[in-house]
Amino acid sequence: MKFPLSFAALLLCGALACAATPEELALTPYTPPPAPEVKAWPRERLLGFMHELADFVEKNHVVTDPARKTYGMAYEFWKDGKKMQEFGLDSMHDGAWFTSSLLVAQRADSTGDWLARAQKYGVPFYANLLNHSDRLFPRMQPTDEDKHPWTGPLKGWAPRGWDDGSGFSRKNGQPLPDDYFTGSNHLAQDLADVLLNVWLSTRDPQVAEAAAHLRDYKEEYFGPIPGIDVAAAVSAGQANAFLNYKSPDNSVHAFSPCYAGLFERKAAQLPVYDDGLAWLYRQGTAGALISGELPHGLAANVIVRTYGAVAAMESFFDDRPYPYGAWFFDLQRPPGFLDGKGKLGDYSSTAKNFYGSRGVQLAWLAAAILPELKTQPALWDNFARSANDSVVRMVDEPPVTDGVKDAVYAKSLPLGGEAARVTLISDPRNLHVFIETTRPQLTVTFQEETGELHASATTPAARTGTAVHESDAGDTRHLSAGKKKPAGKKEEETSKKGAGAAEPVFTRGGKLTVTKEGKCTVVNEKGEMLLHAAAFKTDSFKQGDGDGWMAEVRIPYTFVPAQNAWINGVDLGRYRVGIDTAPPQTICIRSEAVRVQRRLEYAVLGTIDFWNGVWKERGIIPSGWHTPSVPAGGWEISDTGGYAHLIHAMALWLIYQDGRREWQIIREQFPTTPKPAPPLPASVLKAQGLQ
Repeated sequence: MKFPLSFAALLLCGALACAATPEELALTPYTPPPAPEVKAWPRERLLGFMHELADFVEKNHVVTDPARKTYGMAYEFWKDGKKMQEFGLDSMHDGAWFTSSLLVAQRADSTGDWLARAQKYGVPFYANLLNHSDRLFPRMQPTDEDKHPWTGPLKGWAPRGWDDGSGFSRKNGQPLPDDYFTGSNHLAQDLADVLLNVWLSTRDPQVAEAAAHLRDYKEEYFGPIPGIDVAAAVSAGQANAFLNYKSPDNSVHAFSPCYAGLFERKAAQLPVYDDGLAWLYRQGTAGALISGELPHGLAANVIVRTYGAVAAMESFFDDRPYPYGAWFFDLQRPPGFLDGKGKLGDYSSTAKNFYGSRGVQLAWLAAAILPELKTQPALWDNFARSANDSVVRMVDEPPVTDGVKDAVYAKSLPLGGEAARVTLISDPRNLHVFIETTRPQLTVTFQEETGELHASATTPAARTGTAVHESDAGDTRHLSAGKKKPAGKKEEETSKKGAGAAEPVFTRGGKLTVTKEGKCTVVNEKGEMLLHAAAFKTDSFKQGDGDGWMAEVRIPYTFVPAQNAWINGVDLGRYRVGIDTAPPQTICIRSEAVRVQRRLEYAVLGTIDFWNGVWKERGIIPSGWHTPSVPAGGWEISDTGGYAHLIHAMALWLIYQDGRREWQIIREQFPTTPKPAPPLPASVLKAQGLQ
């Protein structure tokens, strides 16, 4: 394995790509993203980098002066010696993610001081804030999400931004007033997540009290929110909250935005982060404390969603290989698939987007789920599986288009019969078709199969799901959630019929025609020519009374720039393949579990390596980071969330490398008696007016 490409190499790749036409780029054989080198990241180096990041945050982002009322708070941003935040953003959540990362680091490094760090600053800060919010924030106001007026200040409320007059505005660099901003459901769920994580390691009574106040406030003025209910229930020694909410969606739609954007041709944005999935994972570890294992349905869902995020990012890079670890900046609208097109609106050769460190969250989620995938490959293999599938494999080392049947074709079973045999292999950009026939001419047709033919995973579903929907609040990063509704009669009837009951609809496709004389034509359903590469071997074998010949064709998918529309090859996508006049056969493109595992491993270690390079170059983990052609400008500013997610990723990678699971460590180390954090210094309580 090799190191990821350096930025200089990426710039060179981009320069070389500029010399090629879009058609030439489309027909360039697929090259997988450069793989990171595992041996370059021994345990000692990972722990060293984790300590560097944690030390930097404590020194530059956390309020450590016990004379200040915001003692223990982590500012979202830092630049040129100034602690900064922006009240319009959920600034308060960065400290929550950082505190949570320290709990995970302690599980990976049992002799470390990670828990002590968390209990010195973050834990007492958030517990005190939620348990005394009615006194700390007497002018608090309901949010737009609260459904009826308050009777007065509440416990369990948290502002999205709070300052004591010592911080600075990210927007203009000017001092902030001694003031606070409104709250949000998204922030509330972030806080429930960290409270649950802290309680799993400490059983801290003040943390359980804070979770209860948070739950009571939201339940009264908004309604039940799954993660908040679970945190309050578990920390109170109850398990009933897990029974109230639906499990994750285990249909093929979990493999989005790839499935939605490439296969269904729906508008879908590329990933930037996934707080909702992170909340679900943490709830799953709490569920494992009770049941003795991470729920299989949840595990399968996390595998598919994290792998889908990596696959979606790769589709964006048309002029250079995808550098593992490159995720988009969260406050800049990311590129997306166009409605009805099966193509992205922009690609790396044209887009003006820059990278962001929030996406590192997707890497630590991948690290968290890797132990489950490695020991239970059926979590992937059984996901949305149909008994009628004829599997075509997705591979990273595709065959060479030279008319010779490479060994990789053996990963897929051939279609057709002795007189006309067709074997298919997919890479992320191309369909490879190998034909062995005695007929003078052969036609192969391809169609995408759409409709509700999506079987659920055969593994048991979790009861730790959440019904969440993204709001239109943009930069405020809101998510709100609702309780599961009872199934109606129509839903019950659909459930009884089972997955696959609906009739399929056959749309979009292409037709490949080859002749023994070496002629190849590929067109879509409109008769438009499709870009392709072909090679022939005539008089190659004897079959009965006839001479057999072979043809090999590589056809770029629709999403590849310069290609006309036909199909997109997507993991879990289903297609119909016809060979001459024989009845079409249904196929499903599906990676082997070992490929998914390898991709997630590369995504985790590649992300660590990528952002370590940024750290060495810039001395910070910035909120935004330039691409080879697009500057991040004012967003190249130190961001607590980036440090938090990187520490998460490295800690969970260490757990994976040790052959452990985080939920197992939680069970093994679950305290028999509470281990509360020390109280806030009396000087802090005095500054807050609580003494």
